[in-house]
Parts: sequence; structure tokens; C-alpha cells
Amino acid sequence: MKRRSESPEDWDVLREKIIGLGERSVRKSYYPELQHQYAELKRFRQLIDQSSELILFFDVVSLQVVDANDTACQALERARENLLGVCLAGLHPALDETAREAVAKPDQPIPTQAMYTCADRSIRVLDGWTKVVVVDDRPTGMLVVRDISDRIRAEKALRESEAKYRRLHESIRDAFASVDMSGALQECNQAFQTMLGYSEEELRQLTYQDLTPEQWRAFEADVVEKQILVRGYSDVYEKEYCKKDGTILPVELRAFLLRDTTDRPTGMWAIVRDITERKRAEAALRASEERFAKAFHVNPVPMAITEIETGRFLDANKQTQRMLGYTREEMIDHTSTELGVWVDSGTRERMIAQLRVDRTVREIPTRLRTKTGEIREVLWSVEIIRLGEQDVLLSLMFDITERKQAEKLLGENTERLRLALQAACMGTWEWDIIGNHVVWSPETQRIFGISADEFGGTYEAYLGFIASEIREEVNNEVQTFLSSAHAPAVIQYEHGIIRGDGKAGWVEVRGTLFLDKQNQATRMTGICVDVTERKRAEEELQRYREHLEELIIERTDKLHQAMDQLVQSEKLAALGQLVAGVAHELNTPLGNARTVASALGEHLHVFATAVESGALRRSQMETFLSQGREAVDLLERNTARAAELIGQFKQVAVDQTSMRRRYFNLYQTIEELLVTLQPQFKHTTHRIELDMPADLDLDSYPGPLEQVIVNLVSNSLTHGFVGMEAGRIQLQAHALGSDQVTLRYADNGIGIPTNVLNHIFEPFFTTRLGQGGSGLGLYIVYNLVTGVLGGAVQVTSSPGQGVTFTLALPRIAPDRPAAS
Repeated sequence: MKRRSESPEDWDVLREKIIGLGERSVRKSYYPELQHQYAELKRFRQLIDQSSELILFFDVVSLQVVDANDTACQALERARENLLGVCLAGLHPALDETAREAVAKPDQPIPTQAMYTCADRSIRVLDGWTKVVVVDDRPTGMLVVRDISDRIRAEKALRESEAKYRRLHESIRDAFASVDMSGALQECNQAFQTMLGYSEEELRQLTYQDLTPEQWRAFEADVVEKQILVRGYSDVYEKEYCKKDGTILPVELRAFLLRDTTDRPTGMWAIVRDITERKRAEAALRASEERFAKAFHVNPVPMAITEIETGRFLDANKQTQRMLGYTREEMIDHTSTELGVWVDSGTRERMIAQLRVDRTVREIPTRLRTKTGEIREVLWSVEIIRLGEQDVLLSLMFDITERKQAEKLLGENTERLRLALQAACMGTWEWDIIGNHVVWSPETQRIFGISADEFGGTYEAYLGFIASEIREEVNNEVQTFLSSAHAPAVIQYEHGIIRGDGKAGWVEVRGTLFLDKQNQATRMTGICVDVTERKRAEEELQRYREHLEELIIERTDKLHQAMDQLVQSEKLAALGQLVAGVAHELNTPLGNARTVASALGEHLHVFATAVESGALRRSQMETFLSQGREAVDLLERNTARAAELIGQFKQVAVDQTSMRRRYFNLYQTIEELLVTLQPQFKHTTHRIELDMPADLDLDSYPGPLEQVIVNLVSNSLTHGFVGMEAGRIQLQAHALGSDQVTLRYADNGIGIPTNVLNHIFEPFFTTRLGQGGSGLGLYIVYNLVTGVLGGAVQVTSSPGQGVTFTLALPRIAPDRPAAS
């Protein structure tokens, strides 16, 4: 087989023999000497037909094909007889052009290229040469070409692959670099340059050892020797690089060995990844674990870590130890069952079952037994956390034993309040102005002579009970008040009514207005007092005045009685003002508690029905438990709020003769009080600083003094430190002469606005109404200091500068007058 670059002289001889054979018309049987020549030419013909190159012979004058091998017939998709006589121009214009050039230059081969379209529309690229040869003294054209389509496609694919590799090399996020066996950098991508801060030219002047800090070089040399050179690649390993600016860069890489065709190592290449962020994350994780450990041990909430399956204690903070009465050593490596912690058997098993479904359990009411056998009521919350390579339980236990006792006390106090309102013949009411919804207490309904289902529950329904001749006048007074008043404003008026039973009567109405942030009236709350008897007395008095001269002696006694009734009514009205504030504050938590209790009762009825019918599903039980926990949480918060309000109300109304007078040390008394206040600071960074001599002794009433301090601290936490992360309270005291003590209470909170400062000692005055403030705290402070303690209190404040209360107290309190 001849290549296209070789001389075609041998082909000329062959063609001469073939054509010569064709022109001789002598039968081979008559000329035996031609038989051998015929056989040889036949073998040459087979070689030509088996050639992978396309071979055409053409007439140099007509440029018509005179012969073609099998490869040409297959490539041109024509039979040999169909090719003979075809002009080269009919096959491809480029073949015709090169043939003409070959005829014009018979002494040299002419390079030939053509793109031939096959019947299946595929493109074939032909490449070779064309030359004129002499056969039987006659010139004949010969065209030899090869199909190079596959080679061109392969070259194109190689170029595209190289381009893709180059783009990948430059755009890969991880850095890439290759070195020779001496360590000199040969190639790197842009990511490697950016990572280290060098240009490619600068890196080519360095070795990878130059970029490696001294402490890492021996380690990396060991990796090269024992891993890369032995097995051809390394494990993923970490090291550090020195950047151009001198900073140290932690990286992760894996290196591979490069070999030549003789399998001789020629260099190494590596993929390098910047692990700075991962190192920071690992450091942050370690710091987080340390913070968790610290938070766990100093947390004021009892916490414990146990194994999931066995319940074995792995750790317990001091609060857990204190609550259960065990030391840490007594708890670690013992299970809760072994210690007898569970009062109710099966509690832990039920929790584990729920935990496997929900992964967390929140505030399950649980009873725990302490080391001494005492039963504690707790809300148990559990969550699965990862500790090292092990899943464990993190338990939080909120002790609610005292809260349960407070709930019982709340029920008793609520009943007392109801009886007090009933005894005072006062009814309470609340008007939602936006929704036009009015709520009357049972006592108010009694005053108007109706039952609960007979009241329409709207402002218009209330107007319907007013005598028609004064109805418009009363409405105008209320509307004028709503449009012009500024909260907290109070309205007071009297009017006649037509009771539900048709009888006429008189009521006195007092109400407080509340506005929203846009200064729009939203609701009113107040009291209603039946003053029918007083009005009758006034009317009767008026009639007597008309005949005063005749009846002055006769009616003197009755007049005194009427005046006494009037004074008593005024006193009751004043008490009603106080009760109205309490009723308003109690209405929300008690109303919420009642709503939750009603909803819980309905859920309990549905649940009981499902249990009795045997159709209880697991989803129903889980739903009931979830709703029950939410209901208990709401009941706890609302009843606790109501108990707090009732307790503060009792501070105002309690019989002062129950206060015990004794001789006490001021520093010791306040210090002991501050210990009891610490739970209020457990979720804050606020602090109290105590600065007073240890030798200040008083003959006074420590109970009221402690109540004053508690109310001032509560005022700072509720109002003064709003929006502050770390507040500071200072308590200072010093002797003022031999018979008086000055006690100074100051905080660095937000201070009190000037327009509010003059009202802070008024009852029920608060800037956080509806947000937990009752308005009684500082009122109690003022009455205790100026009353039972026999002192005086002054307050100074500016917005943003905190507040200071200065108490001037006698060291010997005045004697309290005996109760009448």
C-alpha cells in the first residue's frame, strides 16, 4: 500500500500492464507466455481493490473515469460500470480542478482535497494527490485519495476536549497545581493563584516546599515517600501554605503521581481546597460545646443528661441535685429507676414512646420523688441531642409545686372577691368600643333587674334601660367624653333606669377609657352602683326643703340619716373605683381561664366518648394531650396573673393591725430579702448593688419595709429596664442624725417622663395597662412609707437617666393607732 506522499511510478507500471492487457485481444489460451503475466496482474488488481485508498484513473483529455478500485466504488456509492465514462466534474468540482492542474503539470503530483456528500447526507472529506502517468506511451490521469473524515472528527473532538479541560482547569472552585519531581511548580489554575496571592509567573519560580511552613515539610515529605511514590496517590491530608502576604492558609489536598510512557515518575499533581471556613466552623463548634457545658452547669433550671434506653444519668447540674437531694456522685452511672425518682410507674416508658415519634417532649406534668421522699410536681421537657457519637436525652424540669399551691389559693381568693363585690352591691362592666360588645357582671344584671340571657350585649341595649326622657342626654354625654378624653380618663354620671321588671331606679356609672397607639378609643371598663335609695332620699329631702320652716325640727333626724347614707355612698363609690380597676385587670385572665377551661371540657368530653366506645385512636390521644398541654399552660399563666393581682389588692385592703413590729438590723433584713428576689433575675443580666453600713438598727415594721423594696424592684424590672440588656439597681442607706435613716433606691433604667412623674403614686395609674402592670405597686409604696413606717418618700427622674427614690424613715417607728 502506497501512502499519498510516495511517488506513483509503481502505480504507472501497474496501470500500463492493466491497460495493455485490456487492449490486447489475444486469447490467453493461444499465448501461454501471457498466463503468468495475467496471474500477476490479477494479484495486483486484488491489491488495488483491497486498498483503503480511493483510486481513480481518468482520460487526460476528456477527464472521464476509465477505471476505479472497489474502495472508490464503495466511497462514491456507485458500481464500477456506472463510474466508467463519468466526468470528474460530475463527481466533484474540486476533483476536476486538480485533474486539470495535474494535466498542466504532468511532472509533479497535485495535492487534492474534496468534501463529498453521500446519499445519507453525511459529509466525507477526501485528501490525497493527482498525477499524470504514462501507460503504453500514452498519458493517463491517476487520482489517489483517502477518506479522512474520522480523523478530522477525532481531531475536532480532541480540540474540544482540550478546550473543555482548559475551561474546567480554570473555572474549578478547588485549586489545581502540578510540580516536577524536584517540587518546582509547572502548572496551576487561577484558583491556586488567587488562593495564595501569587501570579502564575511568580509561582513558576517557586517549589511547593517554598510555599510550605517549616513545621509541615517533614510531614509532607513522608506522605510523598510512603504514599505517592509507593501507590501513585496519597490519602486526603491537611497542611498549611504561606500566602504571599505572609498569612497562613489551612488547606486540604490529595496528590497523584505523573508518569511518562516508560512508567518513570515525572511529577505530581494535586487538587487543593481552602479549609479556612471549615477550621473556623470546627473552632466555633468546640466553643459552642464549651458554652453548652457552662450553660448546663450554671443554668438555674434543673437539667440532666441521661441515656435513652436505660435512663442512666450521665450528668446533672446543681439545680437538679438540689431539687432531688442527691449529690452528683450519687446520680452519675445510676438510673432514675434505681434512685426511685419516678412516683408514677411507666412515666418514663410513655415519654420514650412519644419521644421516638416526635423527637421532643414539652412540659409533661410529672411527679418526682426526692431523696428524702418528698413529692415534687414538675413540668418535664425532654429532647434528643447528640453528645459525641451518642444520642442522649436532655431533660429540663420546671418545679411547679409552689405554683400548684398558688392555684388553690387563687380559687379561694377569687371566691372572696366575688363575695366582696356582692356585699358592696357593685356591678362591673366592660365595653369593647370597636366591636360594640358589652359585658355585665351578674351583680350588674341584678341591679338592672334582668337575667344573663335578657341582655343584648351592646351599647344600644344598655341605652334601652335608660328612661326615654334622658336617654339622648346620657348618650350625648358619653359620646362627648369619647371624642375629647385622653386615657386614662374617667367618666362619672348618674341616670334613671327602667328595670327589667318594670320598676324605676337610679344607677351611678363610673368608667375608665383606654386608647390604642393611634389615640383612638378602644374600650371602657368600670362599675355600676345602685343609688335608687339615695335618690329617693334626695327627692324626699327636696320635698322637705320646700316645707323646711314647718318640718325642720321634725325632719332633722331623717335629714341626718339621708346625709349618712350619702356619705356612705360616696365611700362605696370610692371603693368601687378601686374594685373597678381590679375587676378590669382580673377580667382578662379570668375570662381567658374560663374560655380555656370550657374548651378543655369539650375536648375531654369527646376524648371520654372515644374511650368509652373503644374507638380511641392514637392520633386522638396525641391531639388531646397536645391541646391539654396548651390549655394547662394558658391556665397557669392567667391564674398566676390573677393571683398576683389579688395579692396586690390584698396589700391595699389588708388589716394593718396584723403587721408585726420588732427590732431588726437594716442591712441583714434587706440582704435576706434580696436573696428571695434572685429568681426574678435568673433570665436577665440585671444586678443589684447593696451599699449600707452593717450597724443600722431600727425599731419598726420590717414587713412593710420589705414590701416597699419588692415593689420598687418590680417597678424597675417591669418599667425601668424595658429594652435594656444589663440594668443596675443601687440600694444605699446611712444614718441621718441619731433618730432617722435615709434609704436611697436608684436604677439606671429609661427613667420616667415628666408628665407621668406626678401621677406615679396614684392608685391604678400605670403606663403598661394590659401588659402586666396593675398600677398598685407605687401606690402601696407611698401608703406604707407615709403610713405605718411614719416616713416620707421623694422621687426624682429624667428620661433616659434612671429613677431615684429617697426614703426618710424614723429609726423608731410611730405607734399605730388601734383599729376601730
